[in-house]
Amino acid sequence: MFIVYCRTQIRYAARNVEEIIRSYIDDHRSALPLFIRQDLQLPGGVSVQERIVEALESPRIKKGLKATDIACLRAFVSSLGEGDVESQTALCDLYESLINERLADARERAEKYAGLYTALGVLAGLAVSILLI
Repeated sequence: MFIVYCRTQIRYAARNVEEIIRSYIDDHRSALPLFIRQDLQLPGGVSVQERIVEALESPRIKKGLKATDIACLRAFVSSLGEGDVESQTALCDLYESLINERLADARERAEKYAGLYTALGVLAGLAVSILLI
């Protein structure tokens, strides 16, 4: 998880934000979806933090995440590097708990509606089959 990686790098390696984000992207490049990697390819002279904030505005990301999730990620990335080590690790802890709450809510909604979407898919398939017969 990106936030855990940031917290660890801030606490133990005392690296600046640019180095932390660049090393995360380099270390996890294959795990990042292609569209995120493409969206991070913005013109030179733009900080990595700004690139990530811009990538979060991508229509592809907006389609897959709720606006509140994007706002949470944007706020986290924008606030990195502001303060001392203790405040930065506390910030990482705060955003990790916020994102874990959102993840739990998303999983709950997925469980709640999975059966409905499956049933709708089956009914649509049956309707198409009946129309073809």
